Amino acid sequence: MRVLIVDDEALARRGIATRLAMWPDVQIVGEAQDANSGVAAIRDLAPDLVFLDIEMPDADGFRVLEEFPEGTRPLAVFVTAHDDRALQAFAVQALDYLLKPLDDAQLARAVDRARVRLASRTSEDITRVVIRDRGRVVALEPSAIDWIQSDGDYVRIYAGRRTYLHLATISAFTSQLPQRQFVRIHRAAVVNVDRINELIPLTNGDYAVLLSTGARLKLTRTRREQLAERLGGPL
Repeated sequence: MRVLIVDDEALARRGIATRLAMWPDVQIVGEAQDANSGVAAIRDLAPDLVFLDIEMPDADGFRVLEEFPEGTRPLAVFVTAHDDRALQAFAVQALDYLLKPLDDAQLARAVDRARVRLASRTSEDITRVVIRDRGRVVALEPSAIDWIQSDGDYVRIYAGRRTYLHLATISAFTSQLPQRQFVRIHRAAVVNVDRINELIPLTNGDYAVLLSTGARLKLTRTRREQLAERLGGPL
C-alpha cells in the first residue's frame, strides 16, 4: 500500500509516519507540506492512499482531491483538528475522517479499510482500456501496451508498431491498468514489466531500461525499489 502524507505541520506528518511504520505492507512514498505540493505529489507518485489535512495555508484538503476527476483519485483519509467538516469529507467519498490527536485504534481501522478497498479494486479483471486517439475510440488489451509516456496533458501509449495519443495524465491512465503488470520508472514513463529485457547501471543509482521492442528508457533511483518489487528481486 503506497501512502502519501499531506499536512502543513511537520510534527503531524512525523506522527502519522511513525504509526504507519508498524505495518510492513505500508510504504510511505512521500510527504507534502501544503495543498499545491500535495497535488503535485499525487500526480508524480500515484499513491494508493493519502492522509490529508484539511486546514492548510494555501488551500484546504478538499481542493487537493478536486484536482482529480472521480475515479482517478487515491483513497483519502482526512486528518484534522476540526470536527465540523465530516459531511463534506464523505461527500467527496473519503475513506475515513480522523480527529487530531490521532487514536491508534482509529488509524488501524482506516488502514484496514484501505486494504479491503484496494483488494476489491485489484481483484477486478481488467480486460480492456478505452483510448480516445484524435477522433478514434480504441479498446485495447492492457497486455498489448509496451510502455506509456507523459506528454503534457496527454499520454502517448506505445503498443507494438502503433502509438496512441490519449487525453489523460499518466497517473490517471495507469490507474486503469493491472497494477502488478505496469510500473512507473520515471515521472514521465510507465512500462509493462513483461517487456523489460535488460537493466544497465548508469551513474547516481539510475539505470537504463531496455525493452524487447528496442526502446531504451531511464529508471530513476527513486523508482528502483518499486521496480525491484515487480521483478521479484533486488537491483
